[in-house]
Amino acid sequence: MIFRRGLKRIVILKARQIGFSTLLGVICADQLCWNTGKQISLVDKTQEDARQKLKNITMLAYDSLHPELKDRFVVSRANSGEFGVRFFEYEEAQTSTMFAGTHARGGSNFFVWISEWGVIQAEDLRRSEEILTGAIPSAKEGLVVVETTWRGGRGGHLWDIVKKALETPEEQKHPDVWRGYARRSDLWRQCRAPFF
Repeated sequence: MIFRRGLKRIVILKARQIGFSTLLGVICADQLCWNTGKQISLVDKTQEDARQKLKNITMLAYDSLHPELKDRFVVSRANSGEFGVRFFEYEEAQTSTMFAGTHARGGSNFFVWISEWGVIQAEDLRRSEEILTGAIPSAKEGLVVVETTWRGGRGGHLWDIVKKALETPEEQKHPDVWRGYARRSDLWRQCRAPFF
């Protein structure tokens, strides 16, 4: 749905452990393999959380590829904070790289995955500001997905985005407009917003 509909801005309010991080990590592995010279950034609440998602989701998804398919790629970087892949057959193919950490300033991101922004803004307003003014603009032409448990009520940087997603009529939305998704009724009550 994300790529077929050309969506660029998605906010997902979620409960813990329902699989959105796994889905996004697998999408990252797919994008690393089938695009050349692209940058993906994962911003998470802690460096360790980001490293675990990179290792236990994205790198695991890559490692789980069928051997014949995996033979088409070369891993050029694989450490606790980055993972880079390029096509084996083409010497000129540029490496696509995913960076995982607590910040994503700089560069030009093809995809920015922001995990637990609700928690980040409640605990560190300065980092929340960096997400708003640095990470999101770094994907000016790319995809930004925020997946987070809700924290912070009706205030802060994230609430402004959620509110915009809720108030834009469906017929006026285009790929660059924030779209909101939530899957549990208690999330609806917490942010007092009519998600579908």
